[in-house]
Amino acid sequence: MALTTVSGRYPGATKSSRAFAREREVVPGGSMRNATWFAPHPPYAAKGRGCFVEDLDGRQLLDSANNFFSLVHGHAFAPVVAIRAAAGDGTAFGLPTEKEIALAELISGRSPRCEQVRFCTSGTEAVMFAIKGARALTGRSALAKFEGAYHGSYDWVEVSLAPEPAAWDDESGNPASIGGSKGAPKHVCRTLSSCLGTIQFDAPPSSPSKAPVWQPSSSTLFLRALGWCRYRRRWSR
Repeated sequence: MALTTVSGRYPGATKSSRAFAREREVVPGGSMRNATWFAPHPPYAAKGRGCFVEDLDGRQLLDSANNFFSLVHGHAFAPVVAIRAAAGDGTAFGLPTEKEIALAELISGRSPRCEQVRFCTSGTEAVMFAIKGARALTGRSALAKFEGAYHGSYDWVEVSLAPEPAAWDDESGNPASIGGSKGAPKHVCRTLSSCLGTIQFDAPPSSPSKAPVWQPSSSTLFLRALGWCRYRRRWSR
């Protein structure tokens, strides 16, 4: 019997349902993982190994999200012993460390176009810094974003997030925005052709947490070509 059916007929019958009821008392909405929320409540993870997670009720679930693609090695990967060893020297510092240099050097060494690296605590923060940096560098304010794509909770990219075309416009025909960010759409262009010459940052379609695998679209390939032309033009001067 499906978890939804069990929980609907027998409230509190599963450990996950009881955990959800408990979390609703202290967390708005009862879950901090909105992208993986399933009615009447999400399954609560207890542990994981490899590509599987086990919920509080002992069910083995295939994890196609891998913590939103950050766990490419799966759960409980053997080398995590290195994390335990590092924690013994301190878990966090308000100072720079040599480890961050080593990681930045590794990333730059594997990606020639990545000349320098700035680590962020989330994808939202990374997008925010990219937009701010691009605006400061170019002096432009416009932002090109594709309809229905998700790029985090920064105000300037919280525009037209719904994947359904019917939800892309507000009552005035402008790109839809969440409440509290009503001014943001004025500087967000719907297509590249409508704002070429004013764009300071291109936000291509991302892979939503609902879709673990995706293929490059024609628009993504176009942006790659556009970026490469800009790269070549910059270094050929």
